Amino acid sequence: MKKFFNKFHIFLTFNYVLLVILSFVFHFIHPLYNLYIYTFFNIVIFIIFIGILLFEYISRQRRLRIEQLETKIRETNAINKRKLNNEDIALNYLPVGIIIYDDDFNISYANNAAKEYFSNVLVERPLCLLNKDLCDNVEKRVGKFMVELYDKLFDAVHYPKNKTVYFFEVTEREEIKKKYFENQNAVGILSLDNYVEATTNMDYQTKSSIEGSLLGILNHWCEENHIYFISLRVDRAIIITNRKKIDEFIEEGFPILDQITAKAEEKDIRVSLSMGIASFDEDASRLGEYAEEALKLAIDRGGDQVVVNFKNQPIKFFGGRSNTVEKSSKITAKVNSNALSDYIAEAENVYIMPHKTTDIDALGAAIGLLEMGIAKGKAIKIIIDFDDIDQTTQKVFNMLEHEYIKLLEYVIEPQEALNKVNQNTLLIIVDHHSPVQSNAPEMIDKTKNIIVIDHHRRIHEAIPDLLMNYVEPYASSSVELVTELVDFFEDEIEIHKFEATIMLAGMMIDTNNFSHRTGARTFEAAAKLRNLGADPSQARLILRESLDDIRTKSNLVNKARIIDDRFAITSLDEVETTDRVQLAKTADELLEIDNIIAAFAVGKLDGSTIGISARSVSNFNVSVMMEKFGGGGHLNNAAAQIKNSNTDEVIDKIEKLIESTYKEETTMKVILIKDVKGRGKKGDVIEVATGYGNYLLTSKHAIKANTANMEALERDLTEKKEKEDKAHKEALELKELIEKSPISLYVKIGDTGKLFGSVNTKQIADELKKQHNIIVDKRKIALDDKINSLGNFDIEVKLHKDVVATIDVQVLEKE
Repeated sequence: MKKFFNKFHIFLTFNYVLLVILSFVFHFIHPLYNLYIYTFFNIVIFIIFIGILLFEYISRQRRLRIEQLETKIRETNAINKRKLNNEDIALNYLPVGIIIYDDDFNISYANNAAKEYFSNVLVERPLCLLNKDLCDNVEKRVGKFMVELYDKLFDAVHYPKNKTVYFFEVTEREEIKKKYFENQNAVGILSLDNYVEATTNMDYQTKSSIEGSLLGILNHWCEENHIYFISLRVDRAIIITNRKKIDEFIEEGFPILDQITAKAEEKDIRVSLSMGIASFDEDASRLGEYAEEALKLAIDRGGDQVVVNFKNQPIKFFGGRSNTVEKSSKITAKVNSNALSDYIAEAENVYIMPHKTTDIDALGAAIGLLEMGIAKGKAIKIIIDFDDIDQTTQKVFNMLEHEYIKLLEYVIEPQEALNKVNQNTLLIIVDHHSPVQSNAPEMIDKTKNIIVIDHHRRIHEAIPDLLMNYVEPYASSSVELVTELVDFFEDEIEIHKFEATIMLAGMMIDTNNFSHRTGARTFEAAAKLRNLGADPSQARLILRESLDDIRTKSNLVNKARIIDDRFAITSLDEVETTDRVQLAKTADELLEIDNIIAAFAVGKLDGSTIGISARSVSNFNVSVMMEKFGGGGHLNNAAAQIKNSNTDEVIDKIEKLIESTYKEETTMKVILIKDVKGRGKKGDVIEVATGYGNYLLTSKHAIKANTANMEALERDLTEKKEKEDKAHKEALELKELIEKSPISLYVKIGDTGKLFGSVNTKQIADELKKQHNIIVDKRKIALDDKINSLGNFDIEVKLHKDVVATIDVQVLEKE
């Protein structure tokens, strides 16, 4: 700009000089022209000046633009150069593996990092050569996934359009995550099931011995696994450990359950262990609450099991191989009866809701509860979906028109009940505890006052926030529980004889005519119903089968297949339909076949539902198997209903469950915890067929010969040998000392020279201690013949099975 103004100044000066010269010349030629010429020249000069100015400005802008373009070109070249350098660094020096593949999934390019990661030439090799999971994910066009290659973990980012996979090694990150999860706190609450009732009538010494034995096993288990253990009371304790240790127990199947049960059987008592474990990234207070919830679930499912609750994982169940012990005390029934009376009195109205496909046990229990509500003068109804009841229940409703039509006044359809329910309604759910099993599940969301009365093992998807939760898996039926509630109810209840008969029929069908899951309280409840007018003959008439039912059952039995000589499975064709009662009776009948330990009857209940009825003997748990189908029940009696499936799929899944659970190996090793005739003695490690091995495990004759149990056995044997060696050594030392220490016994004699009385083992032991300070148990002194005279006697002392000492005893006259 300065240069420009310098030029402009020169131009003005030149213009001025030129103007003066021209004015001077024309002044002499013609003075008048001077003014015109001066003006003309100024205009011309001004136009020239403007032209030069515009030219200079345009030229300058052009030069500036050229300079800018040149600068931009230089910068772009520099950026491109850096980009090429960076791309080269990214491709060949950064720790990111890059693989490009062709249409046939062969590797066409691999950068240096990829070659280093996989220690392979890679190029022109098939992608599947590296890893099958990698190949599968690439073929499925998965965008992001994790893969393990050559003992390293990688986050893989896949761009199918470019046929490129980027690998980011995350081994260290995953190891840190793993250590974090492994060291996450885990809290367990332990409960000795039935301990208080089992030891109530025992003397203090026996009770202390049992307590010491059971707590000793728990304490030893915790010490060897580095678990913090604190006993809260005799039957309740807390453990604190970490996630890693719990994962180890899960892999082993929690053998501590079998150890406690075996020790209890040894002491001739029915006690088992239940445990609720939680591991969350939460504060201690919440972690304890989760553990308490897990323990409650374990107990509600019948005890003798562990419930593990890990964050963001389904709840896991282990054990549960024993039947729930019947409670001898009826205190719980009495307390719940009083509470139920209060809740009914406070409610605006009451609805009783059985489960879908309502059976006779659910109906019978509902009738008992109905009469309790009537006794309180409340508006009360039983919700029945007449399109979803089993054949036996339908038969009962047909009979009601002739036997007791009044009962029909207290029945309501689900839709009508939904229109009348409100927040002050009391809803009593009977014979089930899961919303998916209810015949009107929408009712649950419409009231805050809910009570559950059920006898099935609790499943995880239970109804929350209950006023009262009376779930007792020991009970034979829901009718049994309700009958006890009726017995303790504070108001006088009038139950019609046909109602009592229906209730009795409910107990009969759930116990297979009192042959399964019956206890003393079952028969007491049946006697109570008999006193109320129940007619056993009429109950049997209610439960009689039609000719078609018998033919269906015969057809199912004829179609039964036997698997591994232990399992019976049968099913109806897809075109045939049946009901739950028929399936249950078929499974019961199949279980009568010799050597069968579990039976499964499968059939279509309606157009979209497949039913399964499962039965078993001994400790084979069919309830856990049915939970895999969304069902449940008891240890030896369970069922499930599956929507949108078919019979073949259900049968296939049952067989796979049997295969995976009970036929993992051809043979298995177990450690005997009892003497088994023809097999071995307690402590022996034997190898047996898987089926027989599982029988030994479930019948509590053996425990798994896994690493933990084998190490425990080895420690026990080592400790036992060390104790035996120590005892033998001490016996030898004591023998040497005794034989160097004769004793003198002074006794009184009579005139005939005979002793007054005779020398006994207590006197010898006392004198040995008095004269030589040697303590010997008098029971170990072998005094075969009485010493009734003076003299020297050699008396044997059995110090050990292999060591016998001889005492030199001198019997002298006492002066």
